Amino acid sequence: MLTFNNYIYVYELFLILISLYFFVKNKKIKMFLILNIMILLIFYRSYHMNCYEPNHFLSPSQCKISDIYDIDNNTVISTYLSPFNLHYMIVPIDSTIVNIERNPVDKEADKLTITFETFVDGIKFQYQLQQIVKKLGNWGFLPSILYKYRCITWKNIGNTVKQGEKYGLIRFGSMMNFIIPKDMIKKINVKINDNIEIGQKLFNL
Repeated sequence: MLTFNNYIYVYELFLILISLYFFVKNKKIKMFLILNIMILLIFYRSYHMNCYEPNHFLSPSQCKISDIYDIDNNTVISTYLSPFNLHYMIVPIDSTIVNIERNPVDKEADKLTITFETFVDGIKFQYQLQQIVKKLGNWGFLPSILYKYRCITWKNIGNTVKQGEKYGLIRFGSMMNFIIPKDMIKKINVKINDNIEIGQKLFNL
């Protein structure tokens, strides 16, 4: 079922575009404004998710896998979200949020790293999900003026979150990194260049 709860995070742009539509007289500009409103409606669309796969780690986002590599004791799955992808994130497995850190580097307009804690077969693991907006290919000057943060979460440290529950979104331009302990992964079910759906099974636990 299509839902509209994500649009509150870009309501300023909707108001600006709609206001401009009624003030300008040029038909081409009006069509341009309508096009932009339609893009916003598509970009921030959302669906009610009903995911429960207790023996699997689900994809937090709809995206394309750009790289899979190991670093220290973790496997990193790097992904890209196109303008046509859903731009909200879900919890991949029942977890508790233990840390939230905003730590962009020089090439990033914004980056939000959330550390989750979960138990698999009685063993405690911590994994991280990073929401990232790159400066290269950043979706324009206006969003950076309107919004202090482009990577959003409405959860807090200490929150217990369920598999399939929405926890955040990215405003304009996006990629994600999934940083997962190697010992937590039994079998990865995806590969580089795969286009994956939100809630798809990434690997067995």
